[in-house]
Amino acid sequence: MKRQDKTVDPFKDEIERLRLRVAELEKTNEELPESESRFRRLAETGRDVLWTISLDFKYTYVSPSVTELLGYTVEEIMALNPLEILTPDSRALVIRALQEELAKEHGNPRSTFASRFEEIDQYHKDGSIRHLGVATTFLRDQDGRPVGIVGISHDISDRKAAERALQAEKDKLEALLNHSPFGILVADREGQIRFLNPQAKELLGYDPPDIPNREEFLRKTAFPSGLDPQASLEWKEYLNRARPGDTRSGRSDIRCKDGSVKTISYKHVMLESGDRILAFEDITERSRTEEMVLAQRDLSIALSATSDLHEAMRLCIDMSLKGAGMDAAGIYLSHVDSGLRLEAYKGISDAIAGRMSHLQYNWLEEHSIRQQLPLYLEVGEMPPEFSCLATDEGLLSAAIIPICHEGRVIGCFTAASRKSSVIDRSLRNHFEALAAQIGSAIARIRAEYALKKAHGELERRVSERTVELWKSWEQLIAQYKGIPVPTYTWQASGDDLLLVNFNDAAEMITQGRIVDFVGVTARDLYKHEPEIMHDLHRCFNEKTNFDRDMVYTYKGTGETKYLSVKYAYVPPDLVIVHTVDITDRKRAEEVLQETHEKLEAQVRERTAELVAANEELRREIAERKRAQDASRRIEERLRSTLSSIHDLVFVLDREGRFVDHYQPQGQTDLLYLPPEKFMDKSFRDVLPVSLASMLEDALRAVATTGRVQEMDYSLNLRGEERWFSAKMSELRDDSGHFAGVTAVVRDITERKQALEQLRASLEEKEVLLREIHHRVKNNLQVIQSLLHLQAKHMHERPHLDVFKDMEGRVYSMAMAHERLYRSDNLAVINIAQYFADLVEHLMISNAGLHPRVKVVKEIDGISLDLDTATPLGFILTELVANCLKHAFADGRGGELRIMLHSEDGTRFEMQVSDDGVGMPDGVDMENLKSLGLNLVRIFAHQLGGQVSITSEKGTRVSIAFDNLTCRGTSRSPLRSL
Repeated sequence: MKRQDKTVDPFKDEIERLRLRVAELEKTNEELPESESRFRRLAETGRDVLWTISLDFKYTYVSPSVTELLGYTVEEIMALNPLEILTPDSRALVIRALQEELAKEHGNPRSTFASRFEEIDQYHKDGSIRHLGVATTFLRDQDGRPVGIVGISHDISDRKAAERALQAEKDKLEALLNHSPFGILVADREGQIRFLNPQAKELLGYDPPDIPNREEFLRKTAFPSGLDPQASLEWKEYLNRARPGDTRSGRSDIRCKDGSVKTISYKHVMLESGDRILAFEDITERSRTEEMVLAQRDLSIALSATSDLHEAMRLCIDMSLKGAGMDAAGIYLSHVDSGLRLEAYKGISDAIAGRMSHLQYNWLEEHSIRQQLPLYLEVGEMPPEFSCLATDEGLLSAAIIPICHEGRVIGCFTAASRKSSVIDRSLRNHFEALAAQIGSAIARIRAEYALKKAHGELERRVSERTVELWKSWEQLIAQYKGIPVPTYTWQASGDDLLLVNFNDAAEMITQGRIVDFVGVTARDLYKHEPEIMHDLHRCFNEKTNFDRDMVYTYKGTGETKYLSVKYAYVPPDLVIVHTVDITDRKRAEEVLQETHEKLEAQVRERTAELVAANEELRREIAERKRAQDASRRIEERLRSTLSSIHDLVFVLDREGRFVDHYQPQGQTDLLYLPPEKFMDKSFRDVLPVSLASMLEDALRAVATTGRVQEMDYSLNLRGEERWFSAKMSELRDDSGHFAGVTAVVRDITERKQALEQLRASLEEKEVLLREIHHRVKNNLQVIQSLLHLQAKHMHERPHLDVFKDMEGRVYSMAMAHERLYRSDNLAVINIAQYFADLVEHLMISNAGLHPRVKVVKEIDGISLDLDTATPLGFILTELVANCLKHAFADGRGGELRIMLHSEDGTRFEMQVSDDGVGMPDGVDMENLKSLGLNLVRIFAHQLGGQVSITSEKGTRVSIAFDNLTCRGTSRSPLRSL
């Protein structure tokens, strides 16, 4: 009884204090209407959002401009927790700022005008992020204590975007300067060096701190005016008269910090600020190379003008001595029996030349000269054959360059120096190019010698062949003229045909008048006989041969005869017409027709059939010829297409031999072996055993089933493992029998590597997602444990029930996350298992209330996503807890039935019913004030569902809803709270 008094007294004191505080606030409110009216007019007319919140983060006022800024109406934003629409980083920033300000307030209250400005990121209603500048201060009571927060939010998204763009441009400019291939120098108007990029420092050898002043730097480097004093003076005059925007480009020689002289190409720009930017590039090697290229060009011109081999070798030796600065040079040429023999030299004594007059083939093989590799020697590396160059001639370095032509060594070019012990890279390139020129010149001169000899032989043969052809031509003319039937030759001219020739029989039958028609077109000659003109054009256009009988009246003599005309096409542009006089035959046929009319009719019918069959045969032959031409063109296009694709194509016969192949142009590195090593050979002899076994199985499957077979395999190409995908389809011969396969092979190495990377990334993300769900479950279990521990200290039943209800709600969320990270599919939860765990937990936690309650579950094997399962868990927890507390509160027994069904996987119905005491009489089912049932309605509304409650022989709660994922929505399960 005493304990109850101690509990009630503090509540009475607190109630008294609240009553006094309310009286003070009512007095204050009477004085504030006008001030509040002005405040609201100002807040509702501005573009910025004016808002107030309590210290427990609930909106108490938001100005209407929030709709334009965040997309929410005032009513929608007032129903939300301010922290929920902040990004995680901004949420942490706001909480930290509030903690800091409250800490400052403790023991040292701030003035009412103290404020704070922060930049935060807030979610728009459409899910996008808005960048806001927020000015805040405390709302205080009359004693100056904070009771809330007032703030103004201003959209700074445009400024943030501009700042990001400016920083990006700054980063790009800095990266461009630091990674530019050119040296860049920046100096102020007084000439002091302010910046050198890494390339400029490397080229000059200077850092800006190493440069004491402008005059000394220019004196040391003569930069960029060159080492010529006159050029330096002109450069200074240019700097004095240069104006902003002026530029100057050129070349110059400079002296670097280490004393070396380099040639640069530079461009100078004068800025508005007076600063100067100088961009430059080291072209020392390029200048030297250009000089050598020009010398090589002059040498090429000189070599092309001579046909004397010794003169060409002398020109090459002079070029190496003058252009490259060498002291001695020589040229060896190949001889079949004696290796290489010295043919020309300069810069060494005749005695030394005699000692080095021959190089044996075994020596060339030993020093890789025969493998077309150049040999560069220093004084200590010279072999015995060349040691006399150092001992007797004082030469410090030598080069031996193979002279090659058509893939074989035909000689050597040698050069030596008494000044330098090392032949640098540019000279090596020059010597190798010079050796190539020598090889080309030697091959050309030798070819000219051979060509002159061959030309004489060719003239002799041409003369003999001309005589033979002339004799053949005369024979052909005689044969043409002697054809016993009149024959005419027509030649294509534009879109018509001209009569160009005729034989003796034609001249005889026309009594020599055929000469008058030579050169006349078919249209002019046969304008009254269109069928003849049509036949001529048909023969030429269709490139075919055919016969036709006709009655023809000769234009020269006026004589009419029956003719059998044969048209023959002669490539490329001729039509030959043979005419056979069949007048006598026609007359005999007329006589036979009179005496044997019936027989003639049969003959005509048979003749017509034969003519039709013959014509059909001719058409079939012509059609087959056209088909063969089309097939040939298709094959050519197919070969052209196959050679331009990026896949390899192999053709194997029925025995497994490679009979053809196609490869992408320029991609020989995809072949396992060169074509000459596998063409016309069986794949069993050229491929690795494992691959050959796979290919043999695939060939057998194609031959037996006729279906396309696919296989993936790997090969080691030049030390690198590469993956390929092959598709094999059958080839059949004209009889339809299996003749082999076509294999299309594609390099899928990059796709394999990408798939492996994607698989590894997916596994890593899945592990991370499981860890997230596991940690969320652990955190919720910690909260549940805290609630459970706190409940142990509660002795009043109402307070204990509240904590148990909260513990059950937290457990339902934790169980959802546990089901996710234990599931094979991280996207959905097995609802049957989830509901079973929740009900078991509720039955155990309320063990004293339901000793005789039987639970019946009718739940389909349904899997739902987290956004749908979590609200369902809340609803089930609330309904089962209410049932155990109220329906069976007096310890009676009964049945608790839980049902969840789905018709089509998108629409669901959930029922929780009992046969307990039911609802009291007179209770309005639609306006229940229970917190648990209100939560049920909230979560059902979130799922887009409707709640119905009936009380007949107990209580039944039904909820019909859709799967959130099927509706295309996704939001936090606690957003509605």
